[in-house]
Amino acid sequence: MWTAHRDRSASAETETVTVSAENPLRERLPFWQVDSAKTAIALYDLTAEETVFEQQASRLMIPASCMKLLTAVTALKRLGPNAVLESRLLADGIIHRGTLYGNLIFEGDDDPLFESFEPMVDVLQRRGIQRIEGDVVLDLARSDTLRPHPTAAPWDIPWNRLPLLLRGEPFVRRTLLWELARAGIAVKPRPVGASLPRLEGLPRRIRLNAAEYRAKVLATERHPLRHVLAPMLIHSSNIKAESVLWHVDNPFYRWGGSHVADDQRPTSSLWTFIREEMPEEDTAGFVINDGSGLSPDNRLTAHFLMRLLVYAWGDEDIREVLLKEALATPQHPVRRGSLTFRMSAPLFKDRVFCKTGTLTTRGASSLAGYIHAGNDRWYAFAIINEDTPVWDARQFQDRICRLVIGSE
Repeated sequence: MWTAHRDRSASAETETVTVSAENPLRERLPFWQVDSAKTAIALYDLTAEETVFEQQASRLMIPASCMKLLTAVTALKRLGPNAVLESRLLADGIIHRGTLYGNLIFEGDDDPLFESFEPMVDVLQRRGIQRIEGDVVLDLARSDTLRPHPTAAPWDIPWNRLPLLLRGEPFVRRTLLWELARAGIAVKPRPVGASLPRLEGLPRRIRLNAAEYRAKVLATERHPLRHVLAPMLIHSSNIKAESVLWHVDNPFYRWGGSHVADDQRPTSSLWTFIREEMPEEDTAGFVINDGSGLSPDNRLTAHFLMRLLVYAWGDEDIREVLLKEALATPQHPVRRGSLTFRMSAPLFKDRVFCKTGTLTTRGASSLAGYIHAGNDRWYAFAIINEDTPVWDARQFQDRICRLVIGSE
């Protein structure tokens, strides 16, 4: 089991490690504005396939939002870069002279990009449906409301900012019924053969699957997973990160007796990915409480984040999504994201592709990603600072990127 990890000492390795490839950090590091004892750096030369620099890289530290890199890579590996989030509106009955005699079923994915029922209800209007004599049945991937991990601040994922399908079944039902009423479609619930009780459990699941199998699809809304990953990484969306983690943890939710097994932890898929795809990594003392990095109790190492990026680089599909779509990059008109006020110098353009992380309550700041250096080498890197003013940490991280690019 992955819960039985031993703790590492806070005084983990402090020495610098260099190997045979050219080390772009060979000059004195700019530690003047940060505490070097609470700074971890790991740098890997992807061209030479060698680690070229590590300092305190095996020290357990708070990854902040760089935890989203693990969530994204796991999702791309497990679900594939072409995975799609799909929600459907189905008619389980007969449509005759503007009336649906049967149930209207909404099959909702845990899709953070689903914003309104209006397009689907418009389809009902175009089909001439004016009345529903049956039930409005919901089959939601997530019946409850999305909440942050208990160790995180509750206001980090505010309910009023949640996407529609992540606000819980009562709210989704009220919204759908209101949209139907707005469109002038009357709903008259009455006992029908396909009526489904609002109860959880395997019998309901079997009946619901059978109803959806025979039902006619009226409207569909689909969003590629990669369209969720981009704002999740570029703009550091915690909500989208937790939604992506839910999909990876629950790939077969529509065929199970319940949405999440009682003995399943919310991050089990992340541990499974590490065990199966990165078995050589030392995970002693790791703490992974969520997929977004909001929990201040999360602990990873700079070495692990670096190796995760090396792993992603070795998978062509994952590398393409990260480099071309999902990682923030300076001075890009769309992908600046959390780098909007950083790396404004021209030398950073088309050179840095990264994920930022900040947890101000703990003075934690992180930066991890890829650098295309001036010598045409590609590097994977990870930097974590703790107990450091955020501005100072970011200045330090940007300076490290300058050194790797070769401008200093």
